[in-house]
Parts: sequence; structure tokens; C-alpha cells
Amino acid sequence: MSEAKKTSELLNELKNATDLKTVLSENEAEFQANELVSYLKELLAEKKVTKASVIRAARLHETYGYQIFSGVRRPSRDRAIALAFGFRLNVAETDKLLAMTEYPKLYAKNKRDAIMIFALDRGFSLDETNDTLYEMEEALIETFKE
Repeated sequence: MSEAKKTSELLNELKNATDLKTVLSENEAEFQANELVSYLKELLAEKKVTKASVIRAARLHETYGYQIFSGVRRPSRDRAIALAFGFRLNVAETDKLLAMTEYPKLYAKNKRDAIMIFALDRGFSLDETNDTLYEMEEALIETFKE
């Protein structure tokens, strides 16, 4: 079944629902959080890395990182980008990850995004990318707030 059809069917169910909780529970697998969790699992297998190594390389707080992987938390755009660096994704994979988190893809005409595109293409680490952002007087990729 096509993605558009799934979405339209779910929309019709929601419009015709008399009990929202039932519709939501019956369609749990259709929601974005689960799609993100599935993509993260796919990336773990494809890249042959562990959650712990990705979380560490992304400079995320451990608990917060595991909550993202389990679908409990939705990362901010910066933290999704940090995960991309943690996984060592390319630009296309990063854009897919951003789409899964419902954020705009990297935009080459935005100076900060252009720097991140450059860094992803060259396999920079998150730390190397933040150093470059700092040198170019752009905001660093924020990974953790107290």
C-alpha cells in the first residue's frame, strides 16, 4: 500500500472516529515516532554501530539518547543532526533522519547548514564540525542543556 494511501486512510479514520483513544491505539504503528525508531534501528544494523557509541559520538546525555532510540523523546533539530554525526551519516541519510523528526532538511543556502553539509560530506566528527562552526562564527550544534 502506498504511503499516501495509508495517510489518507488514517485521516479518514480520524475524521469519522467517535473514540480518539481507540483510533490512536489501533494505529500506533503509523505514527512518526515509531518510524524514527525503525530508521534508527536500521541505521544501527547498516552502520554496524551500537546505540552507546552513537550517543557518545553525538555528545548526547546517555538517558536522553536512549529515550530517542526508544521513541520516548523526539530530538530537536540540532540533536537529530548530532545523531547524524554520531552515526557518520552522509547528507542524504541526514536529510532522511531530519524528515523522520519532522524538521527541514539541510539547506545549502543557509550558511550554518552549508557548513554542516560540507562537514558531513567529508566525514567530520561532531567536535570537528562544531570547531568549524565556531571558526565561521555560526551557532554550534547544541547537544545537551542542563
